[in-house]
This record gives sequence, structure tokens and C-alpha cells, in this order.
Amino acid sequence: MAEVIVVSAGSAYFQGVQELWRANSGTLGFFPEGAFAERAQKGQILAAIDDSTVVGYVLYYTDKYGKVRLSHLCVDESRRRTGVARLLIDCLRARTKAAWGIGLYCRRDFPAWYLWPNLGFHAVADKVGRSKDGHELTCFWSENPHRTLLSTAASADKDRLIVVIDANIFYDLHDPSRSGGEETAGLTVDWLQPSIQLSITQELLNELHRNDDTEERRHWAAVAQQYERIECDAEDFQNSLDSVKRLLGTPRTLQDASDQRHLACSIAAHAEVFVTRDEALLGLSDEIYEYHGLSVIRPSQLVGRYEELRNERDYQRNRLAGSDVRTQRISRASEELLDAFHVPTEKKWKLSQLLNTVTANPDEYQCHVVSSGDGKPLALYVLDFSAHSLNIPAFRIRHAAAGVQLASTLTRTLLAGIVQTAIAHNKCAVRIAGAGLSSVVCNALGDSGFVAERGSWVKLVIRGLAHHTEVANRIESAAGMADINVAAFTAIQELVTTSSFCSNVESVLQVEHLLWPLKVTGTTVPNYVIPIRPNWAADLFDAGLAKNRLWGSDAQLALNPVSAYYRSPKPKVLQPQGRVLWYVSDDEAHGSKMIRACSQITRVLTGKPKEIFRQFRRYGVFDWPHVLKSAGGLDNDVMAVEFSDTELFKQPISWRDIQSTLHRHGMNSTFPSPVAIKEEIFLDFYKQGTGESIPSQGK
Repeated sequence: MAEVIVVSAGSAYFQGVQELWRANSGTLGFFPEGAFAERAQKGQILAAIDDSTVVGYVLYYTDKYGKVRLSHLCVDESRRRTGVARLLIDCLRARTKAAWGIGLYCRRDFPAWYLWPNLGFHAVADKVGRSKDGHELTCFWSENPHRTLLSTAASADKDRLIVVIDANIFYDLHDPSRSGGEETAGLTVDWLQPSIQLSITQELLNELHRNDDTEERRHWAAVAQQYERIECDAEDFQNSLDSVKRLLGTPRTLQDASDQRHLACSIAAHAEVFVTRDEALLGLSDEIYEYHGLSVIRPSQLVGRYEELRNERDYQRNRLAGSDVRTQRISRASEELLDAFHVPTEKKWKLSQLLNTVTANPDEYQCHVVSSGDGKPLALYVLDFSAHSLNIPAFRIRHAAAGVQLASTLTRTLLAGIVQTAIAHNKCAVRIAGAGLSSVVCNALGDSGFVAERGSWVKLVIRGLAHHTEVANRIESAAGMADINVAAFTAIQELVTTSSFCSNVESVLQVEHLLWPLKVTGTTVPNYVIPIRPNWAADLFDAGLAKNRLWGSDAQLALNPVSAYYRSPKPKVLQPQGRVLWYVSDDEAHGSKMIRACSQITRVLTGKPKEIFRQFRRYGVFDWPHVLKSAGGLDNDVMAVEFSDTELFKQPISWRDIQSTLHRHGMNSTFPSPVAIKEEIFLDFYKQGTGESIPSQGK
């Protein structure tokens, strides 16, 4: 394997670089020997060395605007198509990260023209060269992302769904008379426009520039300027392209290769939806989603599945589960972490000062860093235990490293773990500093029951049970202890005092979500016991059963904030919303035949397995064969129970205590299937599992 080195003027390889140039000067053009020496003196020649021989080199310079200009990329003829060109460009990128990017011109009639898109470059313009023959030149560009820490991969409008279109869809939108164009026209309906961002990849520009008609090429290039173009890191693009090739196979034609680059760009830029009419890609949409979290759909599917696709953007647990994410408590702040997590609006020394204070006082503070399997830091958060509330003076998610889907999912998962930590330490609230939080994080905070208050985000953590007439007082008491302005919760206090509150199931469950883990009593909320096998309980919500199978003892990542459980639709006892006690059914596994947790049911859907699985696949854990088995066949119905706000019981309830409790309330059941129970039975079980007391009837 070749090794890349920097070639100085006195290097033994300097002559080898010049000899390789001379052998290829017909395409590289004239370059004075003095210019070689000058570039070598500045460290601007990189050579690939194999068996003491120069097999390729890159010669470049950086202009006054901070852009790298590539003069030569030359590979010995015998070593072409062996990865040497990519190796050289990768090393060049690594050495010039601080530059805006790398640019070059290439003649359109040179075979190398087709190399640059495969190396992550895109065509941005063309012009007539200065040679007497007037050959056309294409300007290729590869940008180094200089996004802020908390920015997304594309537009500043982060609440819109990022929808990438391929070349066919692009042409359809501007010529509806094309075959298939009528379906694409659905993307332009008025109601959809504020909610989506139609974007193009750099590969579309390459496709447009392959048109030999100069006037047409310039026309379509001008049209393309009307679209947002998603950017991606060059290394991420190469990794994504390699993965796409493994999935789709080696491209047989130039068009196949271009289609794969479209897809790889979209994956590397963390796009959410890729719209195409390419039947080959659509036929592999499930596999592409499974491996990369990118929804590949037809234009008509975007219109019909918009809300579902938005939900996939917000929470894809399957992406997190497949990323080998780990968290660890750190004892010192390294320069790498400071570079990764300081935001542009703050001085790096301020973050350094905070982390130094935190790591010097381990009894009061904890600092956790979440990293991907390859060691990339993805998140950092600080826990301050010194007050009645659990304070989080720093909460950072690196969206550029994690991707939008993973960043949103990771945020929600960490928030669930942080609230669990607050419960374990008897804190009455969680407060997260609001400085530097992106809209992705803020959306996750709002969905997780946090409210904005005096420049921060707060969530009351009210434990135990409260009669609906006492909820307002519990809010005021918790807010007072945590020094939180109770006015932030006025709307909740007003809601719980309305005459219809206790009979409005949706309102009660909304309040329980906002004040989780509080359970409101004296309401009409349906309550159930649902049996679940130990292996599914371990993967869905109970890390204690997992024994390192999935998340192990990593408590901050173990809790699944939202998930879905599949089962037979019979008996039809479950309502669309309610509370569920999870009974881990009989098995040889430790911890079975117990009620181990309580959750809130947010949706119950019944339908054909393919349709149901597609709607809930983003939660992971269950894969298609398991869902099909639960249905018993493609033509049978299956039920999905979506649940959230899971609370693991400190004292799981044994089979003996379960039966004793049921008999005490005049009920018998072995829970072979979901069973509806009265509120007093639910409260009795909840008291046993959490150790909380049952409140008296309010006045």
C-alpha cells in the first residue's frame, strides 16, 4: 500500500515527482522546474510512495482567499484505478482543513474529467480555455464544511423537511410534459411548500455539465442556482459511496455511477428524504433506509406520507442503536473536546473554565461525553447536583458529526436519561442552560416536556401520585423549591382546574408527560397490563434485563424515550391512549414473571404488517421478520402499541405479589394477553413498584 509524504526540494523523491510529470506533461502542461522547487519549499507537494518509487503526486497552492488550488494530480499509468488518486486527495484534504475548499479546472475532453465526481468534487462552471484550440474547461470544487457547531447540513431553515431530488425530478419540475412529470408536479402543491426544502446535490451539477450542448448546459446550470444545494464532508461522501456500492453493486454505466453519487451525497449530507422515479433505487428503499436512515420515495409518496417522514426526521432510534454510541464520564477537558464543543458565540476559554471547574469538583458535578464507535465526539453535557434542581450548565450536540436524524434522536434519548438521573437523586426539576442550543435541540426539549424560562429550559420532575385537584399545588411547590418562575406553568395549572379535565384522557396524559413521572389520579384514563417477553423488554426499555445485549449498563443511553411493541390485534381491549404496566412474561431469563415498568400509550394502530412496520420502523428493535411473525402472514393484521415516558420500577412486582394484589381487588388473570384494569388496581401496583404512597381523595 502506498504511503503519502510531503516532498521537500532536498528530498530523494523530488526528482521522481518531476520524472512522473515529464511522462504526463502532454495532459498536465508546462511547469517550470523552479516552480516545482518553490512548491516543494512551501510543503505543497504530496507524493504517494510505494516500494521507494513515486507512483503519484499532488501539487497545489493556497490563494489569498483561503482556497486551495490544485495544479496537478498525477498517478503513474500502471497504478491508476488502484486508489492512489483518492489517497492523495484524502491526504490533501486532511492537510488543508482550514481552507474553504479545493478547486481545479479540467478539460472536458480529458478522461480525468470523470474522475473528479468520484473524488467528491462537483462542477460549478465552465469556460473556454486559453489554448489556441479553445478547449472548454470545467471548474470543479470540493468545499470544506465550515458550519457552526449546532448547524444542520443544509439550509438555515431547520424546521423544514430536507428533500433531495435527482436529475429526473429536477427536469420534471421545469418540464411537466415529460413522461412521468405529472406525478412530480405534486411536489409543487401550495400547502407543502412552507414545509419542505427541495434541494439538489453536487452530483446534479455534474450531470448538467455532461451535456455537450453549451447553451443548454448553461441554461440548466442557471436553473439549478434556484435550488439549495446540500453540502457534505468529502470523507463522509467517500464512505457513503463505498457503502452504496456495496449495497447496489458496481455501476455498469456512467448513469449508474451518477445515480450512486446522488445517493451518496444525500446520505453524507444527512438528508432526510430522497425523491426519485428510478425503479431500481425505489426497489431497494427498505435496504437503504435500514443501513443509512434515508427515505427513498416517489414524488407521490412525499405528498401522501409527509407527516410520517417528518416524524422519522425527529426520532430514529434505529440509527442510534446501529451507531455503536457510547458515553463516558471524563475527568479532564482535552483540547479536542474544547475544539469540538465550543460554540461560535462563546470564547473557548469560558468552556474550558467551566469544564475545569466541573472536573475539579467530582462530588458536585459530572461531565459526560458521548462518542460514536469510531471515537467521534457527538455530545457533551454537564450535571450539577448542588441545588434542589439538576442543573445542566452545558448541553452540546455536534450535529455536523452526528447528522440531523442522529442528533435529534440522541438529544431525546439523553434528555430521558437526564430526567431519570434527576429522579434517582430526588431532584424536583431539571434546568438546561439555553445558550447555543439549535432548533433541533429546542424542538426535542419541547417534545420532552421542557418549557422556556428566563433564558433556559426547565422541566419539573414531580414524583409519585397526585389527585387531579392537587396537581396545581404540586406544581407551585416544586417550582418554588427549584427557584423556577411558576408563571411558566400557568397554562398547566389552569388546565388541571377545569371541570372537564379529569374526563379528558388526552389532557390528563399531556399533563403527565409534562410533569413526568407524576401520575394523576381520579381520572378516566384507561389502564392496562400488557405481557411482553423478556428479550423484547430488554431491548425496548429495560437495560437491567439486557445484560450488555444492547445498551448494557449505560443508563444515559439505555432508556428508549419512544418505542413501539407489536402483537396480535386480538383481543381488542386497548384504547388509542392510556397507561400500561409491563408484565415480563414467563421465561428462563432472570427478572421474568414480574411487572417491571409503567409507560404511557400514545397510539394503537392495527393494519397490514408492511404498512404498520413502515410507520414504526424508525424505532428499531423490531425488524421486519419479527413483525411478519407477529402478524402470522402478509394478509393478516398486526397491532402496534406506541408508548413513551417509561418509568422503570425500583421494586419489580413478583408473581406472588401480583396475584395477591389482583385477589385483593376481586380480579383473576395470568395475563396471556393485554388486560384492562381499574384505576385502583393500577395505583396499587404503581405504589408497590415505586414505593410511593397513594394520595387521599381531593376535596
